[in-house]
Amino acid sequence: MWNFKENEAVETDGIDVKGFKPAGKFYEDVDSLCKTFHVKAHPALRNPHTSTGEGNEEVKEISQVSINKHRIDRNSMRVLFFSLPASPNIQTLK
Repeated sequence: MWNFKENEAVETDGIDVKGFKPAGKFYEDVDSLCKTFHVKAHPALRNPHTSTGEGNEEVKEISQVSINKHRIDRNSMRVLFFSLPASPNIQTLK
């Protein structure tokens, strides 16, 4: 379960992301970065199929990330910052 205060409290500034190799798929990159930063994926950045137990399904790449109505912590913003440039299908960020 994601918690704003818990995610915000994790210190990620000293973590080296040079080893991050983007897959070019938004959800995979978010998951990889969350593991690197030792944080949980923000609800707006989670793969909708993994939360329903359908993680083995092929997921169509998304073209829009919508964070409206969600409060986003600093570490989730860092994950988003590193994931977006590697995701060529993302056209819109709301």
